[in-house]
Amino acid sequence: MSAKADYGAAVLADNPLIYYGFEQTGTTVTDQGSAGINGTASAGIQGVNAGPIPPTYLGFSTENKAVTFDSGTEHVGISAADIRTHFNGSSQITIETWINPTSYGSGAILDIPIQTAAGFASGITINFMNDDDDIRLAGRSTSSESFQAYTFEDVGVSLSSWTYLVAVYDYAGDSVSLYVNGSLIGSAAIVWSNSTFDMAERSGETLTATYGIRGDLSNRLDGSMDEFAMYDYGLSASEISAHYAAAIPEPSFYALALSGVMFALGILRIRKRVSPV
Repeated sequence: MSAKADYGAAVLADNPLIYYGFEQTGTTVTDQGSAGINGTASAGIQGVNAGPIPPTYLGFSTENKAVTFDSGTEHVGISAADIRTHFNGSSQITIETWINPTSYGSGAILDIPIQTAAGFASGITINFMNDDDDIRLAGRSTSSESFQAYTFEDVGVSLSSWTYLVAVYDYAGDSVSLYVNGSLIGSAAIVWSNSTFDMAERSGETLTATYGIRGDLSNRLDGSMDEFAMYDYGLSASEISAHYAAAIPEPSFYALALSGVMFALGILRIRKRVSPV
């Protein structure tokens, strides 16, 4: 099986602007999405530890790798200006990733910062809350908007195991939605001040969007991340379910048939043992 043969093909078929697989070593994070926005990783954190792999996740190669954050201010960063270039004007934005946390804390999964009149602020931020598997989706639709947030409680993200996570920010529909392992956890009403994502640039800005830590390099995610993707539209529930199914495909007809034959042979052996002589 080629690397990410099934899951990766399902993701790329839906045209993400950003898609990081974290396969290579080194500090350059290659974007397989259509925007071509390469990221920069802290040294020694990508392409080393395993991502989701068989036999649990058959849609990936046995050699699949991830990015791991386990000390200091380790993170992956890209220019916030690149985010604006490709996502400003979007009425919906989808963030999709796999995470394997070793602790909860208030670890940040994603933070896209903006420069407001008062200084640094979060444009889109996803993080754990309450030192538990509570996940907060938060941010702003414009640089002048007050901070908006909703926390989904007890979402089913376990420590030291891989979880598929999708967040949909719907600015036109005034909501956020969270999916875990292909299923909708819930949607919450947030009255955004703008019907599209529109972040203004300020003179001299050098902000970096970050994965695995807040934009001000606090609240690092403890654990690993893989298959990070961003879309300039809202993935549908059926598309999200299909992506997860591609990672954990249903048994094939031939596998089911073989298991049926093996079961029948086992029954025959049992009958032979108990038959009278």
